[in-house]
Amino acid sequence: MRSSFSPRALRAVQLTTAFVVLALPAEAFAFSGSAGSTATASPTPLPVHVAPRHLHLGAPVHVTGRLPASDAGVTVELEAARSPHGRWRRIASTRVGAAGGYELRAAPRYSARLRAVPLAPLPGAATTPTSRSPAGGPAVGGSTGGGAAARVPRARAAGPRRRSPALSRVATVQVKAAMRVARRSRGVIAGHELSIAGHLEPGRAGRTVAVQRRAGRAWHTIALGRTGARGGFAVRFRPAADAHGFLRVVFAGDRANGRATAAAGALSVYQPVVASWYADAGTTACGFHATYGVANRTLPCGTRVRLRHGDRTVTAIVDDRGPYVYGRDYDLNEATAGALGFSGVGTIDASVQ
Repeated sequence: MRSSFSPRALRAVQLTTAFVVLALPAEAFAFSGSAGSTATASPTPLPVHVAPRHLHLGAPVHVTGRLPASDAGVTVELEAARSPHGRWRRIASTRVGAAGGYELRAAPRYSARLRAVPLAPLPGAATTPTSRSPAGGPAVGGSTGGGAAARVPRARAAGPRRRSPALSRVATVQVKAAMRVARRSRGVIAGHELSIAGHLEPGRAGRTVAVQRRAGRAWHTIALGRTGARGGFAVRFRPAADAHGFLRVVFAGDRANGRATAAAGALSVYQPVVASWYADAGTTACGFHATYGVANRTLPCGTRVRLRHGDRTVTAIVDDRGPYVYGRDYDLNEATAGALGFSGVGTIDASVQ
């Protein structure tokens, strides 16, 4: 009897079998890959509130969050990293309250990225009672006494802890540096050097600080310096002969800390001049009498002049013309001369403001 199974039908069966054999591993691989990705998917970051985000050195930052009430008593650590790829370090820790809330407080010295990390017990950290042998004999590690099996005491639940996979969102805080500079009047004879010293915290070597002078509404950098190993600095410079105005020291900030500024007082560059004094009576060439007045041949009326004699200083106003004696630059009225402890004719220091 001749088989009705034709070669064409046989070929179709072979192709179908090959397709099934090849398709099964691919589907199995796809399923296992899907399951693996689900198992290793990162959990949603926990919400966390950080305030303030910009703070002065030494000021605290508050970090608050909430976990399920079932996590009451769980330890939460606050970690900080000073760069995107830096090492995370613990700076504070607390325990979750009965309602699930927690609050962390720390005073970082450097700008950093912060995150809250709940800690969970390691698997198997809590030891369970030792089981008996299947044959009814004594427990492993136990001993027999009087025919009764001795029990191994139950271990405490506390044990090693690990980081929970549920980390908080990362928040960035910027910590401003702190600068200390003496604020006082700074006078120097033209052509001489002036030094402004201070301290920048946190103390790190190599940080750049700039001495700036205010001219009108703008600040202009007139000298630069660098901090030493502990943050101290002393910037030495020679100001221009006609320089005057308020001074400040500025740290522009870097990756570790934010900008810091400190007032450094007022600058006066003095010129030695010859002065005399006169009795302030009658009218003046400028038409008014200043309490502390001074006469000069060329300065505009109303010009402020800083005068120094020994350890005394006074700011006088040009309200008259003179002196008209060769070699003299200023005539002081009685009040100005008395404030300086000056009499007769002599040399004083003058700085036009």
